[in-house]
Amino acid sequence: MANQRILLSAIFIFCVKILWGQPNWREVVMPAFLMVTEEINDSIASRRAESEKLRTEMNAIVAATGIDRVIFFGKDDETFKEGLSKKFTQAPSPLQSNMDRDSRIVGIENLHIQLYESDKALLRWLDFQTKLRGHPDMTLHARWASQWNELPPKLRPRSLLECQRWVAGELACDLVNTLDLPNPDQELKKIKGFEPKFDPRPWDTIANLGEKWQLPIPAEGILASFPMNGQFAFDRSESIPGVGYIVFPNAVNQKLFELNFEERQFKVRWTSATGIVKYTGVEYRFFPREFFFNLPDVFLPETVYRLELISIPTNIKNPSPAQVDCWNMFRGNTSEAPSISLQGELKITEMYFRTSKYNLRQKLATMQGKVDWQQGAVVYETDEPLDPLEIYGIGRMPAPVRFDIQTSNFFKIKDAINSKMVYYYLTVPRVESLENVPIDQLVIAERDHTLDAPFVRKVSLGNSEGYPNVPESRERDVVLPGGQYLAKAYKTHGVKDSLVTAVPVPFITREHFRKDKSVPFAPTKCTLYIGELQQLLQLAYQQQQQLQRRVEERAQFFYQLEKRRTQREGKTMTSTLAQFQQQEKENLPEDVKTILQAKLPDAFFKDFTFIYNRLFPGTERYSTNLQLKLNE
Repeated sequence: MANQRILLSAIFIFCVKILWGQPNWREVVMPAFLMVTEEINDSIASRRAESEKLRTEMNAIVAATGIDRVIFFGKDDETFKEGLSKKFTQAPSPLQSNMDRDSRIVGIENLHIQLYESDKALLRWLDFQTKLRGHPDMTLHARWASQWNELPPKLRPRSLLECQRWVAGELACDLVNTLDLPNPDQELKKIKGFEPKFDPRPWDTIANLGEKWQLPIPAEGILASFPMNGQFAFDRSESIPGVGYIVFPNAVNQKLFELNFEERQFKVRWTSATGIVKYTGVEYRFFPREFFFNLPDVFLPETVYRLELISIPTNIKNPSPAQVDCWNMFRGNTSEAPSISLQGELKITEMYFRTSKYNLRQKLATMQGKVDWQQGAVVYETDEPLDPLEIYGIGRMPAPVRFDIQTSNFFKIKDAINSKMVYYYLTVPRVESLENVPIDQLVIAERDHTLDAPFVRKVSLGNSEGYPNVPESRERDVVLPGGQYLAKAYKTHGVKDSLVTAVPVPFITREHFRKDKSVPFAPTKCTLYIGELQQLLQLAYQQQQQLQRRVEERAQFFYQLEKRRTQREGKTMTSTLAQFQQQEKENLPEDVKTILQAKLPDAFFKDFTFIYNRLFPGTERYSTNLQLKLNE
């Protein structure tokens, strides 16, 4: 009883001190650190025990089957020992096949997946342990005193234990929530060096928003962004500077003027569907009005994220989630990502996207398929197709991803198709009709000695440079002089690629964020129609057919001219049509030969490559140019 009275007296005295002044932080801070430390240590011990149990089971299977453990665990057991989860480029997963296999081998594979997850969780706790040991506020109490003063009196803890739990909760927030606020100049250094040029076309009105809309701005009101709203497979490697952005049209920018910029700052809050929250700095550029922000250093792969652009008072020093959310994230108990709101927060907009399972080079490697030369397409199978947003764009924003052919034979044939010499050959000299023309009635070619003119027999000697210009880029077919042949429609820019997937790729929304977490995608057949390849193949076939017809036409014309002359002179015709055909082929200009001798599509088989070109959405600035080589 005496001890109880002493304890009650101590608590009473402590409460009185709290009501009238700050607590004794020596009695609060160290016990709070010990609370968090003990939970971390217990979790580490529990995870290690769990991992050891799994290893024991796996070793027993290895011993019973006699299999080579290097096959499963690598050299020196690198994917078996503690830290193994760092050795994997991606999380292991069970085979999708239903084939008959040794149940023990299947068992060890499943145990290996469990060991991976257990080790991953262990490393997370070890990371917490390291961060807590180096925490600057363990011995320096200025932060706790400052935060205490910022708390409304009614919300201040009223006992020693409550104070300790309050500090422990703040520590939990520190461990799960990363907010880079110490040096604004350093934080915005990368942003300042990133100045892409956006499409200048303004959006003065946005039908989707209606006339009376307020903040937050719906994602439909975003003109361009990186990451893209709804994107299925965003990867940080797509942005070398590590910077993202959101651009609003003019109608939205007018609303932003209502904010008092002198008393507010902007932040981007990144929340994973698994409950990890991070903040990064934002630079708001008035002319033109665009938001640029740092991307987090690390994204969880194959995970749905919510991006929130927020405005907060400048006097917020250490914004963080509510402590109950921090504890849930700390303990990994989040079945749903927390809905976080900071004091004085004003949300500008929010959007959702999913991170990629692979980095960019890994993803392109999954496109190693076969070329369908008839359709101008690449057919392959992957568990992470290209995003329709990347291929088709959204709204007025053009597609940020396109493909260009990068094969020497393509360039050679491409140049030949549009050469002046080819068009000159198709139209000069004009081939007259000799049908039903009497022998004694001379046609133009007989009067001006076309039969004997060297530049007529060998067209390459003619004045092809004086031939009228045919537009290099043309939306429609152009009729060549004489009206018999065409310069087929040809685009040098804006040739669109397209993608067809056996299973539709989802547009990521709030519902995915709430429910699906990762949105797994089973391997599916993809057909990538490369616009430039389709156009070039079609043009090559068409031009080849025109030139073959022209060769036959010219050979027949000269043969008939010679036949008419010998008849008028009363001589015997000794030359054959085959000889005129051979003569015509020998005298062909080089560009004409290039097209006629090209074995299509075989001419493109060797070293067929194309370039993956990625633009920052809404701009003409490249983020990536990578070569993809297909060896069939």
